[in-house]
Amino acid sequence: MPVRYRATMLDDAALNRMILTAYEAASDAGRWNALLEDLRRSFGATSAHLRATPDTPEPQTSWWVEDGIDAQVKSAYAQRWGAEDPWALHPRGHKVSTAGRCFIGSDILPWQELERTAFFSDFGRQAGLKGVMTALVEDGKGPTDTPPIRLALFRDGVLPEFDHAQLRAFQALQPALRRALNSFWAVRRLQVQAKEVEQTLDAMPYPVFVLRRDGLLEYRNAAARLHHTLGAVHISAGRIAGIAQIAGSRWLDLLNAAAAGLAPQPALWMPGPAGITTATLMLSRIGPESPFITHWPRAEILMMMQADNAERTRLARLEALASQYRLTAAEVRVLGHLAEGVAAEDIALAQGVRVSTIRTHIRHLLEKTYTRRLVDLVRVVG
Repeated sequence: MPVRYRATMLDDAALNRMILTAYEAASDAGRWNALLEDLRRSFGATSAHLRATPDTPEPQTSWWVEDGIDAQVKSAYAQRWGAEDPWALHPRGHKVSTAGRCFIGSDILPWQELERTAFFSDFGRQAGLKGVMTALVEDGKGPTDTPPIRLALFRDGVLPEFDHAQLRAFQALQPALRRALNSFWAVRRLQVQAKEVEQTLDAMPYPVFVLRRDGLLEYRNAAARLHHTLGAVHISAGRIAGIAQIAGSRWLDLLNAAAAGLAPQPALWMPGPAGITTATLMLSRIGPESPFITHWPRAEILMMMQADNAERTRLARLEALASQYRLTAAEVRVLGHLAEGVAAEDIALAQGVRVSTIRTHIRHLLEKTYTRRLVDLVRVVG
């Protein structure tokens, strides 16, 4: 039986404590369990879970952390009852939510209606799932590849429903929790695909850096090398001394915060020929179980720069590939069209050249990028 808790005082200190735990969890997955336990105690819940809910479940997007939910309940929900979850399916539930939206279950589905559902009578009553306060932490529509992730706190039928003061405190946690989850998911995806670490990192369309605690550079991918040549990253004696407008003591504070597991995400701005370019810098601690440790034993920080404009990111990736593989301007143009799904014949028509000329460019692209098939060549672009 789950232990029953009284809701504790939800003051600023308690909220800041939970936010700190979320940032620690961004680089130490074990801390998600600690966060759920703290949430359950603080909000007087009998159980809690944090779960990725992708549209097309795959091994790399399957993730579920729970507290106070036994294995049988989790299995029954995953195999059957999740598809009949009345809060998820309700027109005012998370089906139409955007990231950060929170609600109390009885606000959209009164308990009298809930009790008439098969979900509750055949499953929820025994599982202790009646009162609920839930949030769509991530909706899967952001610039990262994080799938939709839901956080839910539950109470059984013995306890009263959550109240709106608790809902406001719950809502206040969401922005920091979303940032922590996006950082965690970015690193997690790298770990899942870490069979060939450098190849994986180099294929990413945004700059990735592997650093020591003092900023000494262990590795940077192709997009990161481009940003250095453009002057966005300041490197001195093999050590990153600043990024865009961030330098000096502020840069050192960010490195120390990342090494401590706080996952800072400052905004960047960089002047360029097209005006100001903005981006988000994401730093997270590299844990001892990370596949990066095998390649860079002294690395402590993973740093990523994500541009706010998708088109600029794509162009930057093409420029990075041109630099890495010594592509000609004509080859880059052809590669860009191929990445958009344009056939060789249509590229030739658009450029006013023969199809044989385009196929020659494609052959050179395959040779220079060490790929054998067109599909592999397009995958290089990301």
